[in-house]
Amino acid sequence: MANQDFTPFINNNLQTTSAATLDANISTKAKDMSVVFKQQLENLTSAPQKIYIRLPLDLKVNAIKVNEVPLKIKFADKSSFMARVYDLLEVDLPAERNIQLKLAYGGFPKDLNLIMNFSSGISKDYVSFSKNKFLPNLLIDKKFSPVKGVVRVDANLTIVTTGKKNKKLSNNEDGTTSWSYSDDQMEEFSLCAAKYKNMLENINGMDIEFYYPHDQEKNFHAKFNDIKTVFNFFVGQLGPLDLNANPLKIVLTSGVTKINSGDSCVNLLNCNEESFSRDEKAIKNKTKKEREFEAILPFINSLATLWWDKVNISNQDKTNIHRLDDELIINNSVRRNWTSEAFVGYSYYAIMKEKFGEKIANKSLLRNFEERANSVKKNFYIRNPKYLEKLSKIQQHFALIDLYGAKTSDVPVSEICQISNKLGSKIFSERLKKIYQYYQKNPDQTLTFADFLNGMGVDKEAFINE
Repeated sequence: MANQDFTPFINNNLQTTSAATLDANISTKAKDMSVVFKQQLENLTSAPQKIYIRLPLDLKVNAIKVNEVPLKIKFADKSSFMARVYDLLEVDLPAERNIQLKLAYGGFPKDLNLIMNFSSGISKDYVSFSKNKFLPNLLIDKKFSPVKGVVRVDANLTIVTTGKKNKKLSNNEDGTTSWSYSDDQMEEFSLCAAKYKNMLENINGMDIEFYYPHDQEKNFHAKFNDIKTVFNFFVGQLGPLDLNANPLKIVLTSGVTKINSGDSCVNLLNCNEESFSRDEKAIKNKTKKEREFEAILPFINSLATLWWDKVNISNQDKTNIHRLDDELIINNSVRRNWTSEAFVGYSYYAIMKEKFGEKIANKSLLRNFEERANSVKKNFYIRNPKYLEKLSKIQQHFALIDLYGAKTSDVPVSEICQISNKLGSKIFSERLKKIYQYYQKNPDQTLTFADFLNGMGVDKEAFINE
């Protein structure tokens, strides 16, 4: 949760002055972890301060030290909703300028997402923490992002984290192995560990580390040529990912099920272990080659997300817009969630088109996108949004449910494909690459639908009114 939700607790008189260090012992056998976290702080005033700290849920604080002096563990007053929900630590700091904060905590963290059936935490033979799920969040305004340290895990597991290449430091007498890590973005820090095999590759100028379970080795190597095809497509279409000289780490892991393709964060792509083994028999009316290639569509989705999440995409065009819950209606055309997902859908189509030709890509994917998009555009309330306002709240609710079921997210996908076919693959690809690279280098800029049309050289009014 973003810091602005904790605004009353944020201290503007403190800042971090160096990278945080976090050393952790993780046992999948005991399903337990112990952590020591250290952070250097600077007091920008000459007065004592308070700092509030949010720990991940289900972890227990064992000790707090400030400048090596033990402090009593106490929590923020429960009168605030956030303090009641998150058990915010309250730590008194001295008036000294330089302060070392040290926290010891541990327990059995487990974050079960019932919608995606993904267990984040410690389970039998694997560990998975995405996006800072076990690091403390210091509620201060000025932060210095890096984090580094050592993680000890069961000797049969391999550690993979965001950031720099992980190094195996030692095999320990207690049956554990020590691994180092370093990440420039503590807020995005992710870690996973399992019984992985690994392979290092350079594909089209990108250093990539692949990690996969032993029982997936045969299947992984059988699909590797298709995997290289996908990488070559994205690098050719959009350019290499900017990962600050860090390798791209791709992990096939347990704990991510069929209904979710995976989780990407900075330079770590944590994929469903079935991303390369979708049931080919379930893919009907296709050639053998098409079935083999479509079997890795979940992987293509994850990879496309990794690329397009580097660009800030949203629809901020306020011209002639009527709001319909979270839908945007522009001259009878809906663009719900004009986000990276629109380009993820397009990527499916473009890769299929490049590998098998336009006829097969249109039959396999574009026809479905267009049919679902057309069903949205024919909806009565899309064509007559003023009538939605006349419905009761419960009637509006059911009308919107009907719209959600109509796959409104397919509208921008079908329109991107339409523009691609209208301009031709070569011209479209050249312009898309320029658009992507500009917005990737300028993350404070937002790519709207109008900006996209402009970058493609397509007249907005003519396109909308076609």
